[in-house]
Amino acid sequence: MGLLVLVDNKDDLVYKHVFNNTLNIYDLLVVCYGSIDILNTIIKMNKSNYFECIDTHEDFEVTAYIFNSFYKCFFIHKKLKNVKKFMYEICQIFREKIVYEDVWSYEDQINDINDIYRIYFKI
Repeated sequence: MGLLVLVDNKDDLVYKHVFNNTLNIYDLLVVCYGSIDILNTIIKMNKSNYFECIDTHEDFEVTAYIFNSFYKCFFIHKKLKNVKKFMYEICQIFREKIVYEDVWSYEDQINDINDIYRIYFKI
């Protein structure tokens, strides 16, 4: 269960992917956008690219990864193991798309994401 979001360096939505259609993604998108301010504060104090549980909402946690280009990837999820490995693999896919593709829509589906999710979370 969760929501994966990628925003650009201006914090505009680039991509979103829902891992469970029963979720109210609009609530989770609001949580994600609220987490941008938190991440921007944390970045100033930390040199890491990966940030585990920067925010919570009900029983969801917000995990973030920031690219060198200042694109930000957020994964809003229930408590799960292997989130860090999952995020690094997903962000590698995003990195290739950002570098090698001029334009892509956040509505485009990236087929590998569901497969990677199933591998790490056995769902």
